[in-house]
Amino acid sequence: MSEQQRRKYDWDFKRNAVRLSEEPSRTVANVAENLENLFKRAIINYVCIIIAPE
Repeated sequence: MSEQQRRKYDWDFKRNAVRLSEEPSRTVANVAENLENLFKRAIINYVCIIIAPE
């Protein structure tokens, strides 16, 4: 069996995902669905990494 390669996203992509998820009309699920079917959990992790330290 071949191993699936993990996707890697740069900080700009992650910041953009967080920014989109903070818009009142968007949900994390909606953003994840629109951004290459990214998992909701991944965006929640980005929020924790990018926003929490502030």
